[in-house]
Amino acid sequence: MIYRIKTSRESEIMASSLQKKAELKMLQSQINPHFLYNTLNAIHSISELHRMDHISTMTKSLSSIYRYNIKYGDVVTVGKELEQVEHYIQIQQIRFFNKFQVEYDIDDDVLDCKIIKFLIQPIIENSFYHGLEPKGGTGVLRLTIKRRRQFLYISVYDNGIGIPEEKLTELRAMLKQDEYALVEDLDRNFGMRNVYARIKHFYGASCWMNVISEEQAGTTIMMHIPFNKEISTHENFSSR
Repeated sequence: MIYRIKTSRESEIMASSLQKKAELKMLQSQINPHFLYNTLNAIHSISELHRMDHISTMTKSLSSIYRYNIKYGDVVTVGKELEQVEHYIQIQQIRFFNKFQVEYDIDDDVLDCKIIKFLIQPIIENSFYHGLEPKGGTGVLRLTIKRRRQFLYISVYDNGIGIPEEKLTELRAMLKQDEYALVEDLDRNFGMRNVYARIKHFYGASCWMNVISEEQAGTTIMMHIPFNKEISTHENFSSR
């Protein structure tokens, strides 16, 4: 009995120590985003003062994205998420001299739907970096968000270089994994893996993600999640 009590006490001390370390790491991780956010605001103000329009626009957009990251909870509206998507696209349009045409096909009644934060931007980022940028020249990116009965359908299409068959097979195999296996190797296919792991963790079996691609013809990434206007904007992932 004494041994069990001692072991239990040691476990409690270890758990308490780990919890404190986790809390400290979380607090420390908040310092850099706040510092960066304030620095970007300062750059924006200086560039505005000197009428450096492109620098002002980029820093303002990036500042907004970081503010969105540190201020809001895990759940946001589609409308709020789209604001950040537009900021991201604005930065890329300046970087690439408006070479890419961006099209939106979004139903008005989806704007108040609640989704997990940073659900769409990483997919669009993939389209720019792995589809449109390597292609060179001009390109098209299309974001579609529709309500389909009790579900929200999200599609990101680009007419970039497409995905080689071997890579496409790997991605589709990843989309058959559970959320625990997905987080074991986030270095590979980080954007899609991260998004899929989060929607599987948050929505469970009622969601899916799919990839359609053809080399030199383009790629479409689709997501299907529950349509919900009632989730608290401060709800976290553990509430599933």
